[in-house]
Amino acid sequence: MLQTGYRAVWWSPTAAGEAFLSAGPIDLLDDRISLRPGETARIAIRPMHPPVWGEVQRESVLHLRERRGQTLGIATVLGRVEVPNHSRLLLEDVVQRVGEVHLTSEVEESERPRLHEF
Repeated sequence: MLQTGYRAVWWSPTAAGEAFLSAGPIDLLDDRISLRPGETARIAIRPMHPPVWGEVQRESVLHLRERRGQTLGIATVLGRVEVPNHSRLLLEDVVQRVGEVHLTSEVEESERPRLHEF
């Protein structure tokens, strides 16, 4: 079962075999929560290293794999949003100590789980 945020590894079949593209986490679209084996859905792929995706165009076929030779799914590119190769990833700092678990929820403060140190 796949969910939004799954860090997919993508390969592109070529005449010479196949080419590794890199990781590209997915977002499920159309209010989907999960994708089970055998189901079809629209997804957005967010390439971790955009420059290597330059050859991927509309109607390209991509293989979602756990490792070489183990295909979990096949995607057909319906469109793409251009991102300049020089764009930097914008990452937020996450400050957490080793062994600390941070849980968030929409419940009242008094009902929130406490952080525990190990």
